[in-house]
Amino acid sequence: MNVDDLSWQVGNYGGLPPRKVDLLLERGHLDLVIQAAEERAEWFCAERAAQELCLRGAFGRAIEVVEPFAALGWRPALWAKANVLLRAGRTGEALDLVRPDEEGRTSEYVCRDFAELLVRAGHVDEAIDLLVPHLGGGWIRSVLVEITEGQGRDERVLELIAPHAETARQALEKSRRASNGEGVLVLQARLLERMHRADEAIRVLGTDIAATRYGTQNTLTAYAELLSRHGRLDVLRELATGEHAHTVLDIFAGALRDCGRADEAETVMREAIAADDWVGYRAWLSVTLLHDGRLDDAIAVAEPRPSPRQSPTAQYRRPPRASRGGTAGTGYRHSTRGSVRGPRQARTSGRGGLRPPRRHRAACRKGEDRIRPSTGGRVLRGTSLLGDALRTIFPAGSRWYGAPPRIPASAGGRWRGRSTGCSGPPRRRPMRSAMSNPARPGR
Repeated sequence: MNVDDLSWQVGNYGGLPPRKVDLLLERGHLDLVIQAAEERAEWFCAERAAQELCLRGAFGRAIEVVEPFAALGWRPALWAKANVLLRAGRTGEALDLVRPDEEGRTSEYVCRDFAELLVRAGHVDEAIDLLVPHLGGGWIRSVLVEITEGQGRDERVLELIAPHAETARQALEKSRRASNGEGVLVLQARLLERMHRADEAIRVLGTDIAATRYGTQNTLTAYAELLSRHGRLDVLRELATGEHAHTVLDIFAGALRDCGRADEAETVMREAIAADDWVGYRAWLSVTLLHDGRLDDAIAVAEPRPSPRQSPTAQYRRPPRASRGGTAGTGYRHSTRGSVRGPRQARTSGRGGLRPPRRHRAACRKGEDRIRPSTGGRVLRGTSLLGDALRTIFPAGSRWYGAPPRIPASAGGRWRGRSTGCSGPPRRRPMRSAMSNPARPGR
């Protein structure tokens, strides 16, 4: 056992991976997992076994399992042992084992981990003091708000958050692109709500929304959810039926359902679909109907509707000739007139459909017959399903451009028929990257 080997296991899920260890524990093979940890130095076995032993109250045995790994000074093992000690009631030993030094206190990640451990040990004020020097980072502010929930320190945390919120407001007034610190506005409203000052939270965050002091939809969504939790349906309705409908209409409909007004929620969403056939509206309504057991209605809502750009009687045209080099686009490429192709295909290429690799096109530059494909310009690649797909695209009796590859049914649709003059793309063996499965150190 050495640190390099343990780091390799964690970085590459080497040895016995966590999922297999969990399956063994689910089937009651705890002794086997402990044996693998002790005899083969399997870290995931040791970690999961210690957790299982703690659940059973065998804290001494759990410490014995992780002790050989922690003796190396490997940090994940030290933290695992500290968690066991903390659950065993040996708080002082747990904190002393992983307490950061002066250099460690400069790391946001080390301070985050130790602050969470301090809160679990009941040292909330010490955890707050540890994070204060790092509150300039938005994610650290989120950590501070999360770990202090229910600890009776909301007033102090709000005082620490308020200056950063004002700084963010001033930056957003100058430019909505300055949204890096925008999350602090939501954190401030969350703290006010936790302190039973919901009216103030709604007023403060609503003022920011009205003044467009936000840069992303996260703030808008948080405000809508705040209104929903406190039953401000009138304000939420006004917000959901305006320019922010795509963002918050589903929240408004969900709030109606929570209030026992499911029929009204469905009506609101169907009216929105009728006015603006947006896929987000259809997705929400379809999932909701499926949750209510209305399978047929859910399928009917989810089915795509024909658009003016799509026509079942689309006209097909021959591939155009290139300005030089003879005919271009022949072979497997077909093109359509109208909008059977998607908008992106229409912009990037005047022709859509199948096209063999460059080195196989020369044998396919013959013939000018029309074809009637049914793919709308989609591209199929040389996979094992290519044969079945081509049989679907080109029904019996249709003619191909040039000399297509022979695809016998016995081949399962794979490329065959080198005698036809168009052999198709050659088979490629999967390449194994050295980084995808590096050698285990010392093995």
